[in-house]
Amino acid sequence: MTDAEAVLRRREERRATHEALLARFALPVVSITVVAPGPLKDSPAIRRRLQAADAAVRACVAGAGWTVVESCDLGGPTGPESIFVVDAEPRALKRALVALEDAHPGGRLWDVDVVCAGPYGPQPLGRGELGEAPRRCVLCERPAHACARARRHPLPVLLAGIEAVDAGAAVPGDAAAWASLAAEALRVEARLTPKPGLVDAAGSGSHDDMTLDTLLASADALEEWFLGCVLLGRAQGARAEASDARSPGVDEAALDDLVAMGKAAEDAMLTATGGVNTHRGALFSLGLILGAVGQATAGGRRPDVDAVCADAGRVAGVLRDRWARSLGARAARDQAGSHGERAYLAAGTGGIRAEAASGFATVRGAGLPALRERRAASGGAGREDAALLWALVSLMAVVDDSNMVTRGGVAGLREAQAWASGLVSRRPDDDALVAELHAADDRFVARRWSPGGSADLLALTWFLDRVGAIGRD
Repeated sequence: MTDAEAVLRRREERRATHEALLARFALPVVSITVVAPGPLKDSPAIRRRLQAADAAVRACVAGAGWTVVESCDLGGPTGPESIFVVDAEPRALKRALVALEDAHPGGRLWDVDVVCAGPYGPQPLGRGELGEAPRRCVLCERPAHACARARRHPLPVLLAGIEAVDAGAAVPGDAAAWASLAAEALRVEARLTPKPGLVDAAGSGSHDDMTLDTLLASADALEEWFLGCVLLGRAQGARAEASDARSPGVDEAALDDLVAMGKAAEDAMLTATGGVNTHRGALFSLGLILGAVGQATAGGRRPDVDAVCADAGRVAGVLRDRWARSLGARAARDQAGSHGERAYLAAGTGGIRAEAASGFATVRGAGLPALRERRAASGGAGREDAALLWALVSLMAVVDDSNMVTRGGVAGLREAQAWASGLVSRRPDDDALVAELHAADDRFVARRWSPGGSADLLALTWFLDRVGAIGRD
């Protein structure tokens, strides 16, 4: 028997059970299942969620003065199910259970049906028949059935949302807002003009394989996956809140989940861009930071930039050590492939991995101070682009950019750093800064230089600046 045949058979068995109970008692039947997208329909976690739903429904029924006259549990390829026969008026029972689903912290993970006898057999009493709103998706405010039918959310992100709700975290809440802010950071950096050697609103810089539209498509594709990173962190934070654990150590299982989310996000990025690596470094940085933000804001707490960066740095340190061990083995076979790997072997620059493991010290020590200083000097938000360009130059002066090493060697990196350092020392005003960057763009493009690592850190700088503002509000 195929899996599809087994599922169909199980549905027929469920229908037969409902029909027999309706015929025997002439009372409504309550069927409780839990949301379990993907191939895994039964596990200890799924059964635990069903037990929580079962207990909550029983308490609701008892609280209303109704009686459970019969109950049974079923299982099979569609997952576990609890079934009650309740001595209650069906519509009143359905209203009470709808209110329970909507109010309970875990209610988005349940599917509680009230089944009545219909002209063609057992018939669930729908929310719409009572004028109630459809059951909401785990991740958004849309109807759950519409999201499921359209496969609107990637399965790993949906499972992360389920894990977060199961751990007691609020979803979607601000999780979606953090993901949107991270994607906007990529868009802000992409549109910023002029940026020497980089894609911007004026052109493709030193890149033959991407345009501004490519970068914007990449940002759009990554937003949903950024949500997954926040949710994984949120689940970890909620578990720590529940157990009152404040260990500074790294949860290796949670880290593996975050790595898997990042790899799936990278695949989505490459699909959206036709195979062009637009944001691999930014995805690594923002994914780590978003996981730390999700963990830090569990329980409604406000984020602190230094604490978030420190948490992300601890996780990145484990990843860096894993990478170094793996790279040593692959370098012996001449299999190092990424810009960061080649730069590390050529120049010893740790690239984004070293920056992340430091708790993004360069962003906190150069990017953020430069952004905030120039913003204040330029009169605030009206000259935001000038402040961002100043932050970019300040980063270029100190970042050991693996993209620059790949394209221009160590000598090219040092020459670009010296140029940026000189510009920082001269401290040109906004108009002069833009003129200097326009002139530098011609030189960078002629040499095929692209400070992509600094651009990624600029996006992170913008994001962390917003994190700090939210934390202070």
